[in-house]
Amino acid sequence: MRIRSRLSRLWRTGAVAALLAPLTLAPLAAVAQESTPAAEAPYYSDTQGPAVPGGTANYLLYEEPDTLNPLVGNTTIAQQVVTAILEGLAYNDPDGNFQPMLAAELPTLENGGVSEDLKTVTWHLKPGLLWSDGQPVTSEDIKFTWDAAKDTANGSAYATDYALITDVQTPDPETAVVTYSDFNAGYLDQFPYLLPKHATGDVTDMANWEFNRAPIGTGPFVLSEWAPGEYLATVRNENYREEGKPYLDGINFLIVPAEEARTARMIQGDGDVMLWAGDEAEQQIEDAGAGMGRIAPGIWIVQMWFNLSKPFDGDPGADAPHPILGDLRVRQAITKAVNRERINKDLLEGRVFDIDSPFDVGWLQCQVEPFTYDPEAARALLEEVGWKDEDGDGIREAHGVEGVEDGTPLSLNMNGYTGYSTLELIELAVQEDLKAVGIDTKLENQEFAVIFGTWDDGSPRLLGDY
Repeated sequence: MRIRSRLSRLWRTGAVAALLAPLTLAPLAAVAQESTPAAEAPYYSDTQGPAVPGGTANYLLYEEPDTLNPLVGNTTIAQQVVTAILEGLAYNDPDGNFQPMLAAELPTLENGGVSEDLKTVTWHLKPGLLWSDGQPVTSEDIKFTWDAAKDTANGSAYATDYALITDVQTPDPETAVVTYSDFNAGYLDQFPYLLPKHATGDVTDMANWEFNRAPIGTGPFVLSEWAPGEYLATVRNENYREEGKPYLDGINFLIVPAEEARTARMIQGDGDVMLWAGDEAEQQIEDAGAGMGRIAPGIWIVQMWFNLSKPFDGDPGADAPHPILGDLRVRQAITKAVNRERINKDLLEGRVFDIDSPFDVGWLQCQVEPFTYDPEAARALLEEVGWKDEDGDGIREAHGVEGVEDGTPLSLNMNGYTGYSTLELIELAVQEDLKAVGIDTKLENQEFAVIFGTWDDGSPRLLGDY
């Protein structure tokens, strides 16, 4: 099951023209990493008139970010602020194509940026880049970002993403040579954010950096104030690389938990952008003539990962298959048993769309046979494997299932992460759907840092212990 999210925003009518320009420069919804330069292909094109420089926008958030260091925590809410302040070497546009951001060009085999053995990638920075405090951006910052990200003991949530890098050399201030132990298909997205070496701290103490709440970046805006529980204020980055941009003087990210309060602010003119407005709120705002809704494509995917390895056997590989999920027919049955349309309608207000592959946009898009909701087909597949409910308790048990003792109930653990109430509601809906076809599931949510931890931390996701 995969559900790709879309970001829903409401723009207050009078603010739309002024907001569109800066948002194309700094994709505030980091859910949309931008292939053609944003200035040439605006994210939204239906403005009400020419953008007028100046003014401050009020962006209404439903909760407060816990950190602005994307290596420590990079929630959707945090990204609304982070991507106004920090940038990376390259970004991915709504069509799924990569474009250079701080890099002068994308490294490829054709331009010599990627070695013939595919294990060395050379990045060149655009000349004259400055951090918001006026210090030059150099290749040392690329190396430092790797040093911070790869540390498994400093709180980095993305250490495994950098595990293939064995070395980063900096032959000159604008060049970084990244060496991999093996080809990394995601090398263009390896550095979505750069951290300033001079304005952070010791990588072993990253969780305690002052930078985490007062970041220095290269984006169009600079954090000027963070009033806990109230707002995060940003102002123009006077050292931004594109002259005359951003158009806005600043963006205030206001923390307004209640949707009713956010709706009232939009109607009263105290809010310019509202993230994830519900249907009722959207209708109230539009009825008042105060806003116009827009949907921005998202990159987030909610999906079920099937563990193919026997859990808790000390071997994360699939040589010893999972006793239940090792059978393709069981995985197919689970997929057919989950009603994605109901989850979208009842829990996500119809604001997402179903996909059947993680490769669904741009050059990497592939066509696969769509998954359909078919609980009867799910039951038939389970019967075929030997999972039957002969005792009539509603939960199937093994009867001739290969590698499973007869009478073993068809029971699975469903692991997710805490702190995301919508995900927990989705889990409950999936649990209900699976029970309807005779599969018992037990919810065992853990902290994000545990689920997406490292080998050394004993991450269940990496060790196959789920």
